Amino acid sequence: MPNTLWIEVDDLFEYATHARRPSGIQRVAFEIGRALQAEPARVRFTRYGSERAPIEIVPFADVAALFERLSRTPRPTSGSSVLAPALPPTSAPRRALHRALRRAPREIREAVLGFARAERDALLAFRALAAALAPPGARRSTRPTAPTATAPTATAPTATTPARENAASFPILAAPGAAPGDVFLVLGSPWYRADYAAFIENLRRHHGIRLAVLMHDVMPLQHPEWCARIVIETFRLWFASVLPLADTIFATCAATARDIEAEAARLGVALAAPVRPIPLGTGFGAPPSETKPPETPPPANFPAPNSYALVVSTLEPRKNHALLLRVWQRLLADLPAASVPTLVFAGRIGWMTGDLIQQLVNADWLGGKIRLIEDPTDAEIAALYRGALFTLLPSFAEGWGLPVSESLAFGKPCLAADRPSLREAGGALARYFDPDNLHDAFRVIQRTIADPAGLAAWEERVRREFCPTPWPATARAILSGLSWNG
Repeated sequence: MPNTLWIEVDDLFEYATHARRPSGIQRVAFEIGRALQAEPARVRFTRYGSERAPIEIVPFADVAALFERLSRTPRPTSGSSVLAPALPPTSAPRRALHRALRRAPREIREAVLGFARAERDALLAFRALAAALAPPGARRSTRPTAPTATAPTATAPTATTPARENAASFPILAAPGAAPGDVFLVLGSPWYRADYAAFIENLRRHHGIRLAVLMHDVMPLQHPEWCARIVIETFRLWFASVLPLADTIFATCAATARDIEAEAARLGVALAAPVRPIPLGTGFGAPPSETKPPETPPPANFPAPNSYALVVSTLEPRKNHALLLRVWQRLLADLPAASVPTLVFAGRIGWMTGDLIQQLVNADWLGGKIRLIEDPTDAEIAALYRGALFTLLPSFAEGWGLPVSESLAFGKPCLAADRPSLREAGGALARYFDPDNLHDAFRVIQRTIADPAGLAAWEERVRREFCPTPWPATARAILSGLSWNG
């Protein structure tokens, strides 16, 4: 019997319970999973199951359907650039709040919703840490399900089940075909699971299954100043307890591999082998072998093509949107407003964004020169890329820099923060600035805006020279790293 690759997808289903759009980690995990299931290897997608069956097999069609809903469900219509959240119709107080928010002035609605989303993310992190730090016998583990009737669900019950305190308390793995030499592959971010180390120990002890983990970054350890305290503690516990059990650790780039090894050394965490960087695929959507849908025109309320610069990322302090607010203030002070492109932020509102939202509201969004398009669909993101003059990614730190390679894949020049991982993503085709230096960022951006002919030549070079990495190449790098012989 050939070896089986068990790919965990439970964190995608968990993520779908509280988010409208996939973030970079969910996108990467899904694209790699999709590419692996097309390879000549025995692949099974799994969810973290019930007490009787710690692993449950999930058809890939269910995973794909869930991801499709997350990435393509239309945004609610609203007169605001920040949309009111979908609230359960059974809750009269929430319905009243929903109506009040829709009637409120835009600046009030945007401020309230920004704070609400930050509080929601903090609460989710708090629950994870509370479970991790609970005394023996008191921990509980909730089985997540997708949030709507249209979302695919696995067959496990949704009731709360006792968490396992150690590997010996886990029942024997109830998954047909599990055998020594199999690999349990973690592509996402299941570090919110308090008993994950015991779960993995059970797989290793009873079935000889190896563990492989893809690490996207170590931001809560390396840059705790940009994370909620509860997230820092939860991630540290997972890092210290699970990574020593991993037979293979992959990283999204060489810079992140070095960061992982440095943090492991600092915390005294012994790794089984050096961390292996893999080439990360470019772009998202249908594989190249499939027929892609025709391009759809941008919505009527989007900025006109070639009138804006684009930032595609979650709004949170690490992403450094505040730097661009200051740059655009200076541009508008030094140049005629008509010569300054609109700055478009496209992404979800993340944690710790209250100050940024308040600054944007107080500045009246620079008279409309800054726009926020919250939770765009994949089709809307594609339309935004196609119409942008250039893109920006001013992040203080990244595990790879998906928006950089994605921008280049659309043939659009990218101005990015001068960080090792972003240089790996953009190479010689992107341009860089110091994200800690307002003057340097202003200089690079102003020079780009002031030279339309140079920008057009740069775009032509990007279209001519950029070579995207197909996701099957990422899948094959993982199989090679596992010494796969299936």
